[in-house]
Amino acid sequence: MEYKIFSQKSYNIHTIKTDRFKVGRIEVFFRFEANAKKLPILSFLSGIMSDSSKDYPTQRKLAIQKENLYKCFYYSSLVRVGNVSSLMFSLDFINPSLINEKSYIDELIKFLFDMIKKPNVKNNEFDLEAFNIEKNDILLDIESINEDPVKMAINNALNVMDASSISSALKLGTKEDILKITRESLFDEYKYVISNSMVDIFVIGSLDMDKIVSLIKDNYHNIRINNYEFNI
Repeated sequence: MEYKIFSQKSYNIHTIKTDRFKVGRIEVFFRFEANAKKLPILSFLSGIMSDSSKDYPTQRKLAIQKENLYKCFYYSSLVRVGNVSSLMFSLDFINPSLINEKSYIDELIKFLFDMIKKPNVKNNEFDLEAFNIEKNDILLDIESINEDPVKMAINNALNVMDASSISSALKLGTKEDILKITRESLFDEYKYVISNSMVDIFVIGSLDMDKIVSLIKDNYHNIRINNYEFNI
């Protein structure tokens, strides 16, 4: 295994070269201080950005593009470790050496960063249909938690231990939290996260790392330098 870090001033690219896998993975982390009040809108944001973008406004169109890229697996999620939250974008793909297409890795990296940079937004609001689909999914997830005794027990235990701790905060929030979110406020949160986060990009696999680093530089330009010291 070979680990390298490439500093781009406003973000870092970490490469881990290993021949243990026949797939590659790229993960893009936007890290910021955790805030219990923002967990519901951040969970909403991670969900809506998993399922659509400006170029692929419906789940069907996004699924077709992923099939075109040899069934790559893309998703976004909200990750929290201690007092640090991250909006993570992840892409799993077949090793390019197994694909007889010279443009394959170029198209993959362009796809990933287009999903990040071009959300499904018009007139400073997320698309209505995509917004409603994600809202209904989250409301169903919240209901399912109340019907799961194990999840309820864990949530209650954390709350009893320290109700003021970020660890006891509900990631999805309540139904009332979700219903307060608007398409415009969701886009405002997207803009804030993209502009005010520490950014780290991780690449792992048996890959031509020099080429991938070059492609990432071509597809992602972050001119804002954020230097936060997190107390995890």
